[in-house]
This record gives sequence, structure tokens and C-alpha cells, in this order.
Amino acid sequence: MTVSSIIRYAVLVSLAVVLFQYQKIQTQNSIIEKNDQVMSALAEQVHSLKAADIESRELIEKLLNRQNEISQYQVKQQSEFKRLKNEVVEIKTWSDVVLPADLARLFKREARTGSGAYTPAVPGSNPMPVAPGKPDNQR
Repeated sequence: MTVSSIIRYAVLVSLAVVLFQYQKIQTQNSIIEKNDQVMSALAEQVHSLKAADIESRELIEKLLNRQNEISQYQVKQQSEFKRLKNEVVEIKTWSDVVLPADLARLFKREARTGSGAYTPAVPGSNPMPVAPGKPDNQR
């Protein structure tokens, strides 16, 4: 091997290394551009989420204030009701009256939930009696 062939070989190797490095730099630049785009999109999402969070906190604060107002109004109404119950004679006497038996029975009856709960309560063997005569409102 001569010096000139070694120099040519060194130049070719150097050129190959430079091209390889150039390709690697191009790939890294495209990756950086894609990462910048993703970061921009994520930054926009974070910004919109922060705005939504602030709006939600403001709405929660308004709702809590409204709930507090309603609670205060309820306490006021309950105290007014107690005051009226103790002061108004008609209410005192009305609250002491014994309910008629039919109404008292309604309060003692258990709650029925769903259509299946009514089946045992409705007697099947005792039909309603037929009304005598013809109905008055015939068409």
C-alpha cells in the first residue's frame, strides 16, 4: 500500500463518517421538530385544562354559597314553623286532633315498591259488585 492509497482510503472513510453524521443529525432534527409539535399541543391542552379547572372551582364556590343560603333559609323557615306551631291556637288544637281511622290506617300501612308488591295486597276472589240498572251517561 502506498501513501496515496492510504490517503484516498482515509478520505473515503472520513467522507463516509461525515455522511453518516449528517444523516444522524437530520434524523435528530426531525425528531426534535415532532417533539416540539407534541409539546405545543400538550401545552395548549394544559392551558385549556387550567381554564376549565378555574371555571369549575368558581362554579363549585357559587354552588356552595347557594347551598349555604338555602340551608340558612331552611333553618329560618323551621324556626318560623316552630314559632307558629307554638303561638297559633288553631294549629295547636288541629295538631292535637285524632285522625280518622281511615287516615290513620294509611299512615300505618307499609310502603309498596314495584308492581309485584301490590299483587298480594289486592284480593283476587272478591270482585267489585255490578251496579244495578243502566248508567245515566250513555252516548
